[in-house]
Amino acid sequence: MLSYLLIILFSFSKDVTRIENGNVVSPSESLSRAVVHLKFSNGSSCSGAFLTSRVILTAGHCTHRKTPEGTEVVIVDKNGKKYSQLASRVITHPDYKLTNSMWGTIVSHDAGLVTLAKAFPITVPTFRIGNVTSFATPRTVTIVGYGYNRPKAGSGTLRKGTMTAVVAPIDSYDGEDGLLMKPNNQQWLCGGDSGGPVIDGTSSSRTLVGINSMSSGCKNYSEAQSIAEIAWDMKPWIKQYAPDIK
Repeated sequence: MLSYLLIILFSFSKDVTRIENGNVVSPSESLSRAVVHLKFSNGSSCSGAFLTSRVILTAGHCTHRKTPEGTEVVIVDKNGKKYSQLASRVITHPDYKLTNSMWGTIVSHDAGLVTLAKAFPITVPTFRIGNVTSFATPRTVTIVGYGYNRPKAGSGTLRKGTMTAVVAPIDSYDGEDGLLMKPNNQQWLCGGDSGGPVIDGTSSSRTLVGINSMSSGCKNYSEAQSIAEIAWDMKPWIKQYAPDIK
């Protein structure tokens, strides 16, 4: 079992937040419209992924105790123009729970949904939720998330990277299975990447298998590992609010 101090990945604007050593996603890539930047009234930010033109999947610790009025959703079109809308509904999984102790962080059902009152005026690609039966052995995944370019300044920048993921029981999920991800090319999750998608295979894939959740650290920590909530396990709950998801 995985047992170490894990860091929740939502961030405040004063932090350096990024996928460590990640590659900037060009506005010309459809990924720049499939993944959103979530900004909250308390100054924190997260990432999320479109499941439908109005429903966004993110992490539960991002949506916990947040309100629609204080939740801004930002996307970028192929020309680099930003579009912004407020949410009409913010929901956290009913079994979400987070506790901190001297032994680390324990989180359960780390999933949340953000719904828009209306779709953006541009077409957004959507993800399908994929099963993880093939992750009994390690597979390459693409991690995607937003973050700031430098301390205390800079706009959110979407980055991507690759990690190697396997389904494993994780202490920080109270022994439940999650996606345990190890770095490829010194790339891993950092603050601000919470809620972003873990994609099966390359960034051109639209199969979402995980929700960015926690990391043991970043900033060139060579042994850093990250974990993600298994999206397939959340699918019955998600379908209550988005019955048309794939």
